[in-house]
Order: sequence, then structure tokens, then C-alpha cells
Amino acid sequence: MSDATADASCWPHSSAMNTAEINRMVLRIGMFQRRGLELLQAEALADRCMLRDRDSDDRRACIECKHWQFGGTCAAKQAPAEKTMFQRCPAFGWQVPRIERKA
Repeated sequence: MSDATADASCWPHSSAMNTAEINRMVLRIGMFQRRGLELLQAEALADRCMLRDRDSDDRRACIECKHWQFGGTCAAKQAPAEKTMFQRCPAFGWQVPRIERKA
């Protein structure tokens, strides 16, 4: 079955995630885990991000930003960062999730 056929009954035609959303969710969960969230927290935040994207909400979580650092600070603002709270930030820059390569 092609992605287009499978997606015919998915978002935006229903609340089911489409292929692109599923792929994006998998990448986000991996990135959020690498950035310190436990699996359940990463899944919950990735789900919130998917709903935010569907609503065209322009707020972002610091953990999605390329300026977020492991110490919980923002390199752009040189200040503590709210890891999972959605907010608007003029310094925000997308951190592109990477695909894990299997050895």
C-alpha cells in the first residue's frame, strides 16, 4: 500500500496521524530522549508538538531549539531555558532531528 493510499483516511480527514506526522514523531522522540527526556516524557511532548503543528501554533519548546544546551540553558540568551514549555522566542532556531544510523 502506498503512503498516499494509507493517508487517505488520516489527518486532515480524521484525527489519525498521517505518514509524515508519524515519521516526524519518531524523529522528535529520539531527539528529545537524546536531550534528556525519559521515553514517556519524550512521547508526550512529541504528541503535544504534533497537535501544536496541526493548530498552526507558532510557539516552540526550548528543547526543539538549536540553542538549547544540556545544562538547561539557552546559548542565545545566556539564561536558563524552559525545556518543554511552548513559548515564542525571537532567538529560536530549529534543531533538525537526526536519523539514527544502525551499525
